[in-house]
Amino acid sequence: MGKMFFSKRLFLVLLPVAGLLVYSKALGAPFVFDDGLYVLKNPWIRSLSNLADLSASRYMGDLSFALNYRLSGAEPLGYHLVNVIIHIVNAALLFFIIRAVFSSPLVKGSVPALDEASRDAVAALTSLIFLCHPVNTQAVTYVSQRYTSLAALFYLGALLFYLKARLAGGEGGGRGKGGESPGRGRLFYLVSIISTVLAMKTKEISFTIPFMIAILEAGLFHPEDKRRYLRLVPFFLTLFIIPLSILLPAPADGNAAQEFMRLKKMEDLGSVHWYPYLLTQSEVVVTYLRLVFVPVNQKFNYHWPLATSLFEPRILASTLFLSSVMILSVSGLIRSVKRRSAPVALFSLGLIWFFLTLSVESSVIPIRDVINEHRLYLPIAGIIFSSVCALFYLKVFLEKKYGAVLKTPAFAALLLALIVLPLSLAAYSRNEVWSDPLSLYADEVEKNPVEAGPHLYLGLAYAESGQTEEAAREFERAVGIKPDFFTARGNLANTYLRLGKVDDAMEEYRTLIKQDPSRVFPHFNLAVLYMKKGLYDDAEKELEETLRLEPGNTKALTLLNYLGSGLEEKIIIN
Repeated sequence: MGKMFFSKRLFLVLLPVAGLLVYSKALGAPFVFDDGLYVLKNPWIRSLSNLADLSASRYMGDLSFALNYRLSGAEPLGYHLVNVIIHIVNAALLFFIIRAVFSSPLVKGSVPALDEASRDAVAALTSLIFLCHPVNTQAVTYVSQRYTSLAALFYLGALLFYLKARLAGGEGGGRGKGGESPGRGRLFYLVSIISTVLAMKTKEISFTIPFMIAILEAGLFHPEDKRRYLRLVPFFLTLFIIPLSILLPAPADGNAAQEFMRLKKMEDLGSVHWYPYLLTQSEVVVTYLRLVFVPVNQKFNYHWPLATSLFEPRILASTLFLSSVMILSVSGLIRSVKRRSAPVALFSLGLIWFFLTLSVESSVIPIRDVINEHRLYLPIAGIIFSSVCALFYLKVFLEKKYGAVLKTPAFAALLLALIVLPLSLAAYSRNEVWSDPLSLYADEVEKNPVEAGPHLYLGLAYAESGQTEEAAREFERAVGIKPDFFTARGNLANTYLRLGKVDDAMEEYRTLIKQDPSRVFPHFNLAVLYMKKGLYDDAEKELEETLRLEPGNTKALTLLNYLGSGLEEKIIIN
């Protein structure tokens, strides 16, 4: 019956079709936010020869961007297509991991066990929900977050090939199912180690791979094998990769974008204390759980103040709730291994997956942005798996208690209609928002009206589209919220200039100079405006200051030479 109901080959054909349909709007989306730093303005990816230096902490992500640039230049379509393909591959890997989990000794021989059709349905539905969940759009549609999805690809690959190695009988496990040769298991084991190293060189979330593999080993395989933990040693040796990549500075001629990221991480460690960050993460993780089950009001930026005390009602309630869930998950897995109870083991395993894969970014290591949706990309798979398993075991329970309720194909179709289809439509709608800068930034402003950043980005989008007055309005709002926001005020001054509001522009340039007298462009632009008003003495002072800060500024030299002659009008304001 299981084989009649489910075709693995057909599923693996339909999976990319579903992924491309859900992300079809994302393929034409422009570069946004930090895409400029890591892609458009990153000279390191312009030549593959630069990648001979392996020191960058996110080397594999940079390598993928370099290959993308070689094939499609600065056109966003190629980058989005690769991101969507990575996401589809991740969904397929998740499908095979779940099938491997169901083939493990603990689950396969447990009572009550799901029949073959139900196991296939759990794997397929978990994979589809992961593929189509709208929360994952930020990790897929936002080009720069390829670091997240690519790290997840290697992470999932490491787990899958470890499970395949164990099931094939590699590394001292004897002959596997079907009498497979241990040699094949050793090959899978080697691939798993390589995938772990590649993940560690893609993003820091990969630090938890050895621990996840250890949990899979302890929870799914025979405890009588006393040598089994020795095979984990190479994985735990990879734990040195990430700390060394972050602590050791890049070469002087190394990847500037990666060095900027490394220094930012070090700055966060020094500027944000671990304890209030940890407290805040309790509420953040509860919000992540809410987004998994009720993915509404999604944002790119969340306005989230740091907690100050454990006894704040929202923090205390979140901490108690999460602590209870974590204790139940760990104790449930331990008890299920002793009692060989698959339902509890599977449910606990998914919850442990969620907390463990989230731990790098939601524990004691402070990050300036305390919450981001892309951090859910890998953890969400665990929650989905636990939830789908719970639904199918609930079905088994009801059938035993009340007789036949729904056949597996009908039950799977019902879940497909009630869960996968609505999530797919929500993801498609969210990708529509991402497909246009104005819609994306307007959405952010609507959901984050008290944050200055979204107003700045919306103002830049208006300016890019030629809507200068609307751009000025958003820059004004950004400066009103955050008066010391230098970038927003600089854009406001330049926009006033384009609108012919000379006096307003001059006032903004003066304010910019007070905020940061070391910046060149306010001095130069103010000098030009002084000349337009015939204030040549003031203009001369600003030009001299410009040349002091930037001796080779040819425009300032030319203006100073022709000061008062009328020819300065031909100089374009930079």
